[in-house]
Amino acid sequence: MALLRKIEHCVNGVQPAWEETFRNWEVSTKTLTSYPKAKLEDGQVESFHRSIGKRRASHQNSEYELEDQINEWANMTGFLCALGGVCLQRKSPSRPSAGLGLLPVPSLELRKLANSSQDVQYCPVTQFVGQLLRLLVCNNEKFGAQIQKHVKELVGHEMSPALYPILFDQIKAIVEKFFDQQGQVIVSDINTQFIEHTIFIMKNVLDSKTDQPSEHLGVTSIEGMMLAIVRYVRYLDMTVRAVHIKTKVCQLVEAMMKRRDDLAFRQEMKFRNKLVEYLTDWVMGTSHQIAPPGSGDITVITRDLDQACMEAVAALLRALPLQPEESDRGDLMDAKSQLFLKYFTLFMNLLNDCTDAQDVEKDVNRQRLAAGKLNTLHNATIQAMSNLLSANIDSGLMHSIDLGYNRDPQTRAAFMEVLRKILQQGTEFDTLAETVLADRFEQLVQLATMISDKGELPIAMALANVVTTSQ
Repeated sequence: MALLRKIEHCVNGVQPAWEETFRNWEVSTKTLTSYPKAKLEDGQVESFHRSIGKRRASHQNSEYELEDQINEWANMTGFLCALGGVCLQRKSPSRPSAGLGLLPVPSLELRKLANSSQDVQYCPVTQFVGQLLRLLVCNNEKFGAQIQKHVKELVGHEMSPALYPILFDQIKAIVEKFFDQQGQVIVSDINTQFIEHTIFIMKNVLDSKTDQPSEHLGVTSIEGMMLAIVRYVRYLDMTVRAVHIKTKVCQLVEAMMKRRDDLAFRQEMKFRNKLVEYLTDWVMGTSHQIAPPGSGDITVITRDLDQACMEAVAALLRALPLQPEESDRGDLMDAKSQLFLKYFTLFMNLLNDCTDAQDVEKDVNRQRLAAGKLNTLHNATIQAMSNLLSANIDSGLMHSIDLGYNRDPQTRAAFMEVLRKILQQGTEFDTLAETVLADRFEQLVQLATMISDKGELPIAMALANVVTTSQ
């Protein structure tokens, strides 16, 4: 598959090979997803055997033949994923979305997934990606689990980067169907299953290290898709499964921030502020509000969630000025100050929980394990506090400076750690000056009127070219 992804030009034979494989893939998909109700019909058998190869001379679908068929289907899926990107270079005559009719849609939820991509007539490659995503919730009793596993792994690891924009837009279109017209979440098992698989796929896409350039990641914005995923997960009941899903979402957000330079954002600051708001609500500390409680110790998974939350929040807060909601902007500085205090207090409470939890643990072996996890959580929380204060020194210094004089030595130590981090990474202390607004306007004017070596005003001319006369 790696070799197929390296093909750069759609030479003669590539497009026909892809389209022929796609047609065979559709036939095979219909057979597998509707088994055993719709076993291979004679016409389908003849076409399928001609294109793929001769099967065993038997008229019965033995277990070996079924295993061969699912493996062949997986190989075709990988081929289509890896070679689909180069096929976008050459336009193929559009055809009716026959593939959508080939896939059985046994439930209302699946019909909603199908309808989400029928509004626009797509090219075959886009049709393939849409059909592939709907197979993430294939519930066939015999092959459903195998199909889901193959799809999420092949899309996450083998898909051509050129298909990423289509993949992101298709996921967004499907996930948006999980909300009604009033914006209320429609929680169901099949929707949650799709979200879980999507998180796995996106995490692998963002974690992938390829030799190819990563410009395809920035073709379309992922803000809408990411916010839709997080908003859906927010409304899941607080169960063990939900905690695991939230942990994976936080890990996905952290992976996204690591690839920040490769991704496209439309309103990055607003987007990151909203994610910080959502993810900080998931920090559990010592409040184990899991229903049903179940058996066993749930502290481990809640600590894993706290750690993932804080690592993601720390990444989001780096160089992020806080932006209160539009409704809170009566006094902007006051609203920003209150928002800083809310987050800073939450982080301090979490640090105190780490210390208390370490003191309570009696068992030596468990204490060592807990100490390692708590130390990681402690460091992530300190990093989040440092990033928060560093980027918002104007509104946060007055709330945090008192911690340096607190009677509790642990609190003072925590503040000193935060201060040390800030001094190590640097911050804009000049924002504390009384003339900060006037200075910013002066810098903006200087930037806009900057003269190039040729005696031109490049920024002013660029603005004049893009702004219409009516504006």
